Amino acid sequence: MPRCQPRTPTGLTSHCIGAEMTSPYLDQPFIPLAVALRSMLAETEAKLATAAPGEWPLQQRAQVLREWLTPKSKIPIST
Repeated sequence: MPRCQPRTPTGLTSHCIGAEMTSPYLDQPFIPLAVALRSMLAETEAKLATAAPGEWPLQQRAQVLREWLTPKSKIPIST
């Protein structure tokens, strides 16, 4: 059985034992991806409405979000 607290050549022990893993994201409620993407798209489109013409990064972000939200057909299309 491996040791719980491995020793290093300098004689120090690992501090990983008993350390709690915390993240601010764990305290936030879970939001389904589709809901989050719709919210992100709405925010991006609102920014686009007031952005300068040709604001390429915002246009590209909105396009990618729209593609992710568009349902894909699982039936192959014959050509």
